This record gives sequence, structure tokens and C-alpha cells, in this order.
Amino acid sequence: MLALLKSIGSIVNENQGIVAIILFVVERRFTIISRLLKQWRGRKKSSITPDLALPPALDWVAKLNTVFKKEIELVLLKAEPKVRIDGVLALTVEQAIRRAEIKDKLAINDGVVVLSKDPILTDTPVILNALTTDFAAVCTLDELGRRPVMISANAVVVCPDTKQIVLHRRSKVVSRDYPGALHTFGGAYMPQTARTNTEDQLSLVHTAHRELREESGFNFDLEIQPPLLLGRELRIGFLHVALLGVTISSKSLLLAKPNGEGEIVTIDWNELQKLLLDDSWVPAGRAQVLAWLAIGAPHSAGRATFNGMNGQKLFDIVVENLIRSKATTIRT
Repeated sequence: MLALLKSIGSIVNENQGIVAIILFVVERRFTIISRLLKQWRGRKKSSITPDLALPPALDWVAKLNTVFKKEIELVLLKAEPKVRIDGVLALTVEQAIRRAEIKDKLAINDGVVVLSKDPILTDTPVILNALTTDFAAVCTLDELGRRPVMISANAVVVCPDTKQIVLHRRSKVVSRDYPGALHTFGGAYMPQTARTNTEDQLSLVHTAHRELREESGFNFDLEIQPPLLLGRELRIGFLHVALLGVTISSKSLLLAKPNGEGEIVTIDWNELQKLLLDDSWVPAGRAQVLAWLAIGAPHSAGRATFNGMNGQKLFDIVVENLIRSKATTIRT
């Protein structure tokens, strides 16, 4: 073996120029392949379908902000926002005592993050400066009328195999806000702590992925990223990032496993118009589904249709009815 190594060393020393050329060629080809692979992955992540051309956001986002005025403020994002942790939420001594009392009564007290300052929505990407805390602390401040803004993520889930949209009906028992109402799947961003190490630290898309898995057992392809909508829920203190159109299979739907946070509800695409005009929704959930319609109801296999209508047409019909209904309510 020693003799063989000496022989190889001698060959390399005598042919250093040739070896250098070979190494250069190999390195060059590796660099080119890596660059092409990175570009291919970038194209794959850029949209849910290769031919997806989003309609101008100014028009349909403005309509949604009119429908949900004083409830939600919506912005279509150009890139996924980033969560930046600034520190830990501070409580007074009295607040800390009350937090401990609330914590003892909670079955689960997950870690959460809350906004430390208002984001600049024109930035790309939007930076979400945040402080770490837990749900008990949020409840404590809520009692004082100072509910902080929690950061969360949601997903509009569709099953092209069965031509259905898949929703989450919130528990009437454990849900603090809008119990029993329809919503998309999702929940609060969980910070990394000494006792928890969730995938949320990777991105808010991973937060939506984790929440969907916990609430239903569903998974979706993280490599295919749909358009993202940012919404600030003014009444209940949430800032959410919604994935507009993640796809699951019929097999996944059959194997669904809801948890104690709510029920899984499937709605045929042809029945969606009637449901959207019903008031059984969490406002953010209805807004997210309408946003999905506004961009053409995309999914991984194409676009959904609703009684022969495309998503944009159904969006116009529903929003027109909601605006008319709201105007009637104000007059009366």
C-alpha cells in the first residue's frame, strides 16, 4: 500500500499541469451544473403553475379591503416576509403574576411571537420585527385591552382530484376567537426555545406547513410556493401570511386526521358561491379564499372552475353581493 501511494504521488508530481487542467474542468462543470440546478429550483418555487399570471393586485385587493373594512387590511406580497426576533416581551410584576395564573389554567401554552413595530409593507421582503412570548402572556395583555399582534400563517387548501376546497371549522370549545366559524388551516408562528425546536424558524411557509399537518394530517410540497397574501386582522390582533392555493390528493383527504382544534370541512367547487355569501366565516378565512379566486383559483394541476365560471368571475359576483349587502346594512 505504501509503495502504491508513493507511485501515485510520483505520477501526480510529474504531471502537475495535466492534473491542474483536469481539476479546473471538473470544478467548472460542477459550478455550471450547480447554477443550472439553482435556477431550475427557483423557477419551480416561483409560482404554483408555470403559466400563472396574476391579475393586477391593485383592483381586487382594494375591493377586498372595502368588503373587510375595519376587520382586515390586505396586501399581496412580492416575496415571503422574514421574521426577525428583537428580544423577549417584557411584563410588569403584576402582569407576570397574572400570566402565571392563566398559564396554570391552559391545557397548552405554546410559545408565540408578537410584532415589536409596524412592518413597512412596501419593502421586499417585508421584515416582521417580533418579540418572543407565550399564549398566556398574550391573554394577560388582552385582559388589559392591550392585545399584542401575533404573527401567524395560513393555507388555502384545494383537492383537484375531488374538485373541492378544504376548510377548517374552529372548535366551539377551545377556540378563543370566532368559535364554530369556518376558516383556512393555520396558526401562530412558534419561536425556537430551549424546549422546542420547530420548523417555523425556516420560514412562515413552514409555519403553515406545520399547522396544516397538526390540524388535519395533510402535507403539501414545500418546493411549490403559491402566491402569498399578508393580512392584518384588526379586531383580534393577528398578522397572517396566507398561501393562496396549496394542493392535496384525494388519498390525503381520505386519511385526514383532525385534532381537537376543529373539524375538517370539504366544499365542492360548485357549492362555494353559496357558502361565501354565508356569514359563518372567520373574516380572514373568507378573505383568503376570495383572494385565491381573484388570482384565478390556481392549484398544482391548473385552475379550478365553479359552475362553468373561472375564479375571477366568481370573485366579482361574490364581492359585488357582499358590498351591496354591507351598504344595505349601513343604511338600515
